Amino acid sequence: MPQDRAKIRRKWFELILAAKDDLALLMTLEQGKPLRESLGEIDYAASFVEWYAEEAKRLNAESVTSHLPGAEMMVRREPFGVAGVVTPWNFPSAMLTRKAAAALAAGCTIVAHPSSETPLSALALAELGERAGLPAGVFNVVTGKASTIVGRMCEDPRVRAMSFTGSTEVGRLIAAQSAPTMKRLVMELGGHAPLTVFDDVDIDRAVSIAIDAKFATSGQDCLAANRIYVQRPIYDRFCTALARGVDTLRIGNGLANETDIGPLMHERAVKKVEEQVADALARGARCLAGGKLHAAGSLFYQSTLLVDVPDKALIMRQETFGPVAAVTPFDDETEVVARGPPPLPAISARRRAAARRGGRGQPRARSSRHFAHAWPSFTTRRGGTPAGRPAPSRRPARPADRTDDSSIARSRRCPSLQVAHPR
Repeated sequence: MPQDRAKIRRKWFELILAAKDDLALLMTLEQGKPLRESLGEIDYAASFVEWYAEEAKRLNAESVTSHLPGAEMMVRREPFGVAGVVTPWNFPSAMLTRKAAAALAAGCTIVAHPSSETPLSALALAELGERAGLPAGVFNVVTGKASTIVGRMCEDPRVRAMSFTGSTEVGRLIAAQSAPTMKRLVMELGGHAPLTVFDDVDIDRAVSIAIDAKFATSGQDCLAANRIYVQRPIYDRFCTALARGVDTLRIGNGLANETDIGPLMHERAVKKVEEQVADALARGARCLAGGKLHAAGSLFYQSTLLVDVPDKALIMRQETFGPVAAVTPFDDETEVVARGPPPLPAISARRRAAARRGGRGQPRARSSRHFAHAWPSFTTRRGGTPAGRPAPSRRPARPADRTDDSSIARSRRCPSLQVAHPR
């Protein structure tokens, strides 16, 4: 029953908070992000469980007006069955609870495959779910070779839906493998988010926002502000202030209290950052901070600021998963919107301007979500874009998104006559 499911989710939420310090330590040890960021992510992960514990109580049937006289319609929501969940390494706890909590609240069962780089966070959350009362076989975490496990999930007709966060290339493969069994697909794939700074801002405040938006999680975030466009009248002052801020970021072991930026996830990430920086410099960009490996080790890269970056540079056209900010000037709103990110749309777009101009660029920027002076609630929905997310992509705002709608037609003249039409 929904009330029973809600009680279990509530207990799971309480256990996550009680184990917050241990879960955060585990995350930093396996992922590398600074401990204070890990602590914040555990709070974030727990918030999804708490939210859906309450939403589980609201899976209500719905009355629908019939086009036929003398008839009435009712839509009943039923769990659709098994949901496949594939989570990334950059947010190993939050992405798991975000995907799983809605499906579990709707009464579905879960088969989750966490990233091979960060399996321990998922296993720990599953253990806490079992302690909270989740029945055996309801929340399953399967570790191992991704291509084998995810491939089987996509091909198995008993898995009714797949939820995936990761690269666009893998997303295309999952979509193709899932097509024969007509699964529901929910995907959050690669993007290339911009931050647009207009000339009427408080520069110090805008710099603070830019640093948070770009360098959190060592820049390894699909919502990171990779391309920063600054209106020309304040461009030089903004770049100078941003360089000072970037220089103050401390790189090192994520367990150290003073650390702002931890290691990159693997050597492939370091190589891509080095290639993008070298390409930008070769095309005329200037480096005002960082620009090379850090003395802390081979997986540590200096917090880096590149300015005067041309649009043809790789870093302006490819997603950047590292602590490198690319800044370029613009003259007016029409120009900056036209300089969008072909062929890779953004998952998010940020704008910083005085409040009276906060809506500038919103209708035309090619992004599924727009942030003006604020961070959105996780219940906001995301639309898809053809190049950035090849399959329908929508974050669930309600457990109802993890159910099948069953429509029941009832004649007012003959109440015993009912016909159910699942959709």
